[in-house]
Amino acid sequence: MAVLLILVSPSALAADATNTNASPSNIALKSISPEVFVTSGCSNGFYCAALNVVNGTKIVARFSQTFGRCCPDFGYKLAYANDVHEIFVPISWYGSDGLVGSVWVVDASSNTFIENLTGFRQPIASQYDPVNQVVYVLDSYTDNISIISTETLKVTGTISLHGGPDSLASYMTFDPINKELYVSNRNASDVLVINASTNKVIEKISTGTYPYQMAFDPANDYMYIASSVGLLVLAGNGNKLVHVIKNDGGYVLAYDSGNRDMYSTGGSNILLFNSTNKLVGIVGVECSKGPCYPGSEGYDQTDRSMWISCEKFVLIVRGTTIEKLINFPNGVGALAVS
Repeated sequence: MAVLLILVSPSALAADATNTNASPSNIALKSISPEVFVTSGCSNGFYCAALNVVNGTKIVARFSQTFGRCCPDFGYKLAYANDVHEIFVPISWYGSDGLVGSVWVVDASSNTFIENLTGFRQPIASQYDPVNQVVYVLDSYTDNISIISTETLKVTGTISLHGGPDSLASYMTFDPINKELYVSNRNASDVLVINASTNKVIEKISTGTYPYQMAFDPANDYMYIASSVGLLVLAGNGNKLVHVIKNDGGYVLAYDSGNRDMYSTGGSNILLFNSTNKLVGIVGVECSKGPCYPGSEGYDQTDRSMWISCEKFVLIVRGTTIEKLINFPNGVGALAVS
């Protein structure tokens, strides 16, 4: 049964540096600072959505919005546009006419709210394209991708995926070497490859059931795709399958550009695979309600650490060592790190 949610005015989005009682659901990393952006619920229950700015182990700023009823839903992936130093945060809720969505835009340099981009139904992921300096916003309900200029914050084009909402398009990753955008369709069991110059779908890759999160390895020109059959490793030039890593129920986490390792979840562990796709390390993570399901691209190039969200905390991992742990007592649901 649909639940009515009432969205307050965008002006109600406010910074709050004092409330640290939040539960993380996504992470987006800045390449110019150790600050991390974490979307969450709020301490007053399931009627509020928030974007927390974490520096070290402390929340230093917070943007929140209160809804009329439960429950606003953040997307699976945030985007950091480093040409303008802005974070793009997709969020959706149920209104009087069904699903409604928007994208929050926050200045990552000054931690100030810039704009609430409207006109979406169920924005579920955002992805930055550093080549064309645009942000792609995937709308799972309309099965379209909106192309947003980072300079004007206006929609400059639309890519139709032609799969319909039942295909459950849910995640995107960009390959800057071959200038291609990858979109996973969980129910359709495929990944679409889009030419970022023409904005046309140029290939459909069959992946087995439930392809989901993806991560790109620029050192080897590999694209990693998590699916029910394991982690698929594709050679970026031609998208030829070169390896399958058996990792039942695993999700791609992020690429560590310092050590050239790929992080993935596997049960209650975080697994590290080297450039030859061999298991080289395990980080044990105990979650009281089961395994962690973090997302992708949680690597901080500033201090070469990996940020992982899990249930009621955020981990800061270097190699196979958990260096810091940040508690979020309100808990967390299904996650993606961005």
